[in-house]
Amino acid sequence: MNRPFVRSTLTVLLALTLSHASAQEGSDPATASAPAPVIVALGDSVTAGFGLGPRDKFSALLQRRLAEEGYPHKIVNAGRNGDSTTGALRRLDRVLVPDTRILLVALGGNDRRLGASADTIYKNLSQIIEQAQARDIKVLLCDMNTGIEGMLIRLAERYHAGLVPSMMEDVRADPGLRLPNNHPNRIGARLIAEMIWTHLQPMLGE
Repeated sequence: MNRPFVRSTLTVLLALTLSHASAQEGSDPATASAPAPVIVALGDSVTAGFGLGPRDKFSALLQRRLAEEGYPHKIVNAGRNGDSTTGALRRLDRVLVPDTRILLVALGGNDRRLGASADTIYKNLSQIIEQAQARDIKVLLCDMNTGIEGMLIRLAERYHAGLVPSMMEDVRADPGLRLPNNHPNRIGARLIAEMIWTHLQPMLGE
């Protein structure tokens, strides 16, 4: 038999063997990389980033901060223009995607506009928190400065949830932080992202 042919055949067989072993190792569940933990931001038009470009929404700013700080988490923006606690509760099951670890809740403004009672808001937020915690998801409440701060404090204490106090206070007080439609502008969104980050970061390693 031709020796060069034998050597060539052995080389090919060795390469195939190594390739097969490598493929088996890569498919081993023990060595496969774990999916990224998810942070869902549940809110209304402020969370949705009404009037802002995709990179200027506070959720996108938080995503970049996570990457800069070396966290693997992925932010899912579940903000919806005009949403209320009632609407958010209805769609909660859909937005809590697999691997959700933290739920940001930034709601309340539209409830007041639609005439929802304080009892309704409290019950809706309680159910949102309870359903999230039943899935071992941590909750971070965000006070939108809509007159329900006392309620949010009680909820945070009752459910041992996090709380971002007065998140919209500066934006509401300073026209330089708002768009003509009174939603946060790029600078306002950066301020909001920084305020959330202060309370979010300690929850990332828990």
